[in-house]
Amino acid sequence: MSRAFWLLGVILWGGCAVEGRSSADWALIDQSDRLEREPPISSGCGDYFLYARSDSDRRAMTVTGEGILGEAALAGGVAEMTVELPSRDVEVVMLKGSDLSVHWCTDMVYPYGPVPMVSGEALPSGGTLTIRAETEAAGTGWYIPGFITVIMEDVTWETPSGTPLPTLPEDVEMYDVYAGWFPG
Repeated sequence: MSRAFWLLGVILWGGCAVEGRSSADWALIDQSDRLEREPPISSGCGDYFLYARSDSDRRAMTVTGEGILGEAALAGGVAEMTVELPSRDVEVVMLKGSDLSVHWCTDMVYPYGPVPMVSGEALPSGGTLTIRAETEAAGTGWYIPGFITVIMEDVTWETPSGTPLPTLPEDVEMYDVYAGWFPG
């Protein structure tokens, strides 16, 4: 079972800005979300797509890249890399909305099920991300199961239009997230 430990700020995110609204407006609108004190749920698939989300699926963070489990398999079980954020090698997105993860890492998309709605997005504008992958299997060409740990430090966040979001956490950690399987 995977564990994810992030600062409560990820789950209690109330400082997202969207065009036409300030961070302060969102803090007032999202006051009810500040009561959401639930542990994050984390999962992943592929090589690699990782996510952590709140139980209500109204807050989430995704980390996406390519090939670290394959590198771990080739290196005898462990691979690690550190990048400066933002990075071309790793995409990190913090989201708020509803039903955010219903289509992530699933074999089935139900035609009459919930539809993800994103009301706010934040991207890292600085900081470092260290990712470590561990696998015991050589895998097949399409399946390399393993666990990935992500540690982000001194992260600064902003909206896609460049508005700073100082209320989001500077340090985010996701430990031993199972990944490597491919849905479908």
